[in-house]
Amino acid sequence: MMNTTSVQEPVTPFLVKLFLRLRRILRIRQDLEDPKQVRAVIEADADFTGVNLWILGLATLVASLGLNMNSIPVIIGAMLISPLMGPINALGYAVATYDLALLRRALKNLLFATVMGLAMSALYFWISPISTERSELLARTSPSFYDVLIAFFGGAAGIIAVMTRRKGNVIPGVAIATALIPPLCTAGYGLATAKFHFFFGALYLFLINCVFIAFSASLLSRLLHFPLVETIPPERRRKINRLVVSILALTALPSLYLGYRLILKERFLQASDAYVRSVSVWGSSFLLQHEISAEKRTVKLIYAGSPLSDTDRDRLRSRAADFGIDPDAVEVRNAVTLTELRSLEERLHGQQQQLQTELLTLRQLLALREHQLDSLRRLPEQSRQLLQELRAFLPTISSASYFPGAVASLVGGDSVQLQPRTYLILELTQPLSPAQRRMLHQWVQTRLGQEVVLLTETIKPPSR
Repeated sequence: MMNTTSVQEPVTPFLVKLFLRLRRILRIRQDLEDPKQVRAVIEADADFTGVNLWILGLATLVASLGLNMNSIPVIIGAMLISPLMGPINALGYAVATYDLALLRRALKNLLFATVMGLAMSALYFWISPISTERSELLARTSPSFYDVLIAFFGGAAGIIAVMTRRKGNVIPGVAIATALIPPLCTAGYGLATAKFHFFFGALYLFLINCVFIAFSASLLSRLLHFPLVETIPPERRRKINRLVVSILALTALPSLYLGYRLILKERFLQASDAYVRSVSVWGSSFLLQHEISAEKRTVKLIYAGSPLSDTDRDRLRSRAADFGIDPDAVEVRNAVTLTELRSLEERLHGQQQQLQTELLTLRQLLALREHQLDSLRRLPEQSRQLLQELRAFLPTISSASYFPGAVASLVGGDSVQLQPRTYLILELTQPLSPAQRRMLHQWVQTRLGQEVVLLTETIKPPSR
């Protein structure tokens, strides 16, 4: 017992001294501004008239431009310009000090600023010819519990800066960290483009920021014992506290679920990356391409080299279970091999040649049809003139039939060549001698300027 006492006695004073030293280091009361001066600053920042109103409008336009052009520096500039922190800090301060008049004024001004920011950003995105879903817009549509923590700690730093003399770079840093104006403008983008998942997601992020910045301001105002403006009966005070807790819970609960989903996605991505690295080479096959979908929780693997057998595919899927991935969510495919590519190339080459042959045949047919149409249009007049000339040359002609045609012939075994040819059918009252036929044939071909097939038929002369 004596030994135990001798060991513990030096330890207790050391812990007490350490606690007292930490308490002195962490105390901020000596740096606090006068409570009346703090109240005056908070009340002034809560109003949206004159300069603050102009600054809010310009900050909204700058943020909308930055989101539209996906420019991070411009978005950061808009965060620094925006005066939205004023009424939010006033809300928290009013709840902590039971200043109901300031609470109503701050709430009214915040609602007015929200509606104005939504309207101006929606008008800008409605007019803007660029409506692409940029990464900076997408980043503000999926809030999580991490955004709750950012808003709370950022808001705490902000209200401490307002209440103390040593502000330094705290206010600009808080404006960038909590990012009030970009989600409001993203909600305006969703409203203007009727993309309501953008509207509700960004508006929820804006609500998280407002509620938890106000909560941190209220909590610190009470911890620092700022004087109460009104004396509230205990029963009413309990009602106010229950209302605050309810608002905090309703705001935070969806973010907890979204944060849980975010953690699951990150874990799946990490496990999938490790799994893909472990199966990048499988036997004589190598991983050519892979796709990981965190939303669907699936992994797709495409291998090149030697084709994978069904056994190999089953082993690859089973390997996924070692990384906490459902084997049924893994899809394994063989890429096209070099032999298959060459075979496909040969088939395509053969089909291309066949198509070229068919195209050439169709062009020849089209040319023939155009020639025939032209001949048919000129046929009546040509037939009449030709018959008159033939009768002058050969009086024994009774009638003449003249029409265009074509002769098809195979070229190279698979190509069809069409040659236009004209047919001339003569009815004669007397047969032609071979010399007359040759002379007539030559004259007709010279007259028509093309090859002619001459057909003759002898008929009895009409009886008188």
